[in-house]
Amino acid sequence: PIKLDAAYEELLGHLKRREEEFRSESIKQDDRQRELERENRKLKDQLHASRRKSQIGKGTHEELDELKQRLNKVLDENEEKTRQLMRMQDIVDDLTIEAEELRAREEEDKSLLARLGDRVENYRHDHDDLEAANEELQHRVET
Repeated sequence: PIKLDAAYEELLGHLKRREEEFRSESIKQDDRQRELERENRKLKDQLHASRRKSQIGKGTHEELDELKQRLNKVLDENEEKTRQLMRMQDIVDDLTIEAEELRAREEEDKSLLARLGDRVENYRHDHDDLEAANEELQHRVET
């Protein structure tokens, strides 16, 4: 017999774990997003300050380039985290659909098993009736 309940429970548990991971990652991403925005503002402030310094002395151009690189790196990291969250959401959606399909299959299988059980019971009654009729005919033939 197929252990659909166990498979369904296992899939449901897996789905809940993945959903919890997604929530956790989402919270981390939100925190990282706020951190990145703060750092972005800080870097922009530094960029503005650096621009002012560039008018005063040499070497600030290199500092400005470094700040731009840091800003670009932070923005790239943010984009990657966003892509990861989107992939995780897709996984959660796929697992949810799969769990729903398995629930539907499980209900269908239960219905089929119930019908099969009814048929077996009907065949058993028919068999018993035939045996009784056969015994009666045997008894008539013998007498």
